[in-house]
Amino acid sequence: EAKEEEPSTVEVMGLTKADKSEQGKDSKSRVTTRTYIWALCAAVNSCCLGYDIGVTTTTSDLIQNHFDLSDMELEIYVGTLNFMAILGALMSHIVVDKLGRRKAFVISSITFIIGISLEAASQSY
Repeated sequence: EAKEEEPSTVEVMGLTKADKSEQGKDSKSRVTTRTYIWALCAAVNSCCLGYDIGVTTTTSDLIQNHFDLSDMELEIYVGTLNFMAILGALMSHIVVDKLGRRKAFVISSITFIIGISLEAASQSY
């Protein structure tokens, strides 16, 4: 009785991943599918931050007029996003080390959504 041979790759969401027997043979030059997926998630997160910075900068005159902000208040408003991004980047390794990459991405996304929601719902400075 002949055994049916298992395929050497598994397809997940249109991407293939080599089976475990092939992993590690040439680990220095091999990038796994999981690495591409996490890199894509990080890139999308960065794009969201860049988009938000662009929108904030572009609409700053409208925001200043609508909320009757002084130049100093507007500078604080626009600069706060960049300052918090710096703090997040400096503190991210602590979250990743304690909770792992997946939970760090979830926390990052939730924090981003809460911040944007508060910004959109604000009625004054």
